[in-house]
Order: sequence, then C-alpha cells, then structure tokens
Amino acid sequence: AALGIVLGWLCWQSRSIWPAVLAHVLHNSVVALLPRVGDWLGMDFADLSTPAHLPIHIVVPGLAIVVAGVLLARRPASRQASP
Repeated sequence: AALGIVLGWLCWQSRSIWPAVLAHVLHNSVVALLPRVGDWLGMDFADLSTPAHLPIHIVVPGLAIVVAGVLLARRPASRQASP
C-alpha cells in the first residue's frame, strides 16, 4: 500500500506514468536482488528457501478487494448532462 501511494504521488506530481514505472522497476530489482547479497558477501540472512503461505483470513479479504477493484474498473463512466 505504501509503495502504491508513493507511485501514485509520483504520477500526480510528474503528470506522467513513466517515473512511477521506473521507480517500480527499481523497487522490484532491489527486492529480487536483496536475498542474493548475503550469498555474494558470504553472510547468512533469513532462510527464504521454504515457501510460506498466507493465512486464509488474509487471502479472502484480499481477493474480495481485487474483485471489487476489477468490477469498479469495468463500470462505464457516468455521463454528465450537457446544458
């Protein structure tokens, strides 16, 4: 959510989506490479080899929010009456 707020602010301030796209790519790159840094430096960080699953009380509301967002995005734009 915090990244979404920051990326939205970037779009709003720059009036372009590209700074937010670049920031998102940089964020994902850092997150993807961070576990490898420990291997490269010979340090042992948290063991990420075993996958952890989200509990159902997190998955169900998240899925409901995604479905609601898709439905709202598909809703036709309201037309204003012309004077």
